[in-house]
Amino acid sequence: IDRYRSLLPADSHWIRETPLPHASLPHGPLVGFAQGLRHLQTDANPADWILLLACDLPHVSSEAIEQWRCHLPPEQMPEGAIACLPKHPKGWEPLCGFYHRRCLPSLLAFVEGGGRSFQVWLQGELVEALPLTHPQILFNCNTPEDLANAQAK
Repeated sequence: IDRYRSLLPADSHWIRETPLPHASLPHGPLVGFAQGLRHLQTDANPADWILLLACDLPHVSSEAIEQWRCHLPPEQMPEGAIACLPKHPKGWEPLCGFYHRRCLPSLLAFVEGGGRSFQVWLQGELVEALPLTHPQILFNCNTPEDLANAQAK
C-alpha cells in the first residue's frame, strides 16, 4: 500500500482487506469489494453508484468512464439493477464498471455462503450492459510482456 500513497490525494482513505472467519488472506477481489463497499455504506458518502476499477486495465480512459456514467440516471436504468458493466464473450467485466449501493446485502450473503466468483454472483442479479465500442479497452495487463504490448500501442 505504501508504494501507492504518493499517487493519491492525501485525504484518500485506505481500506485493508480483513480475514474472514476460519480463512486466511487473500480472499480475492469479490471479498475485497464487499469489504470496501460495506465501509462505504457507513461512510458519509451519499453516492448511489460506486465505480470499481481494476488496476490492470491500461486502456480504460476517462472518456470511456464518462460515457458509461451517462447510463446511470434512474430513468435510463431498469429498476433493481445492481450494476452497470461491460460484457465480453467470457461474461461480465466485473472490475470495470459501476455498482449500486443496494447490491451490498446480496453480495454479503453470497460471500458469507462461501461465494468468491463475481461471475457466479452476477448471474443471479440484474445487471445492465454498458456499451463496449472498443473491446481492447478491457485488455488485462498481467505480465511484463502484456505491459510492453500495451505501451507499444
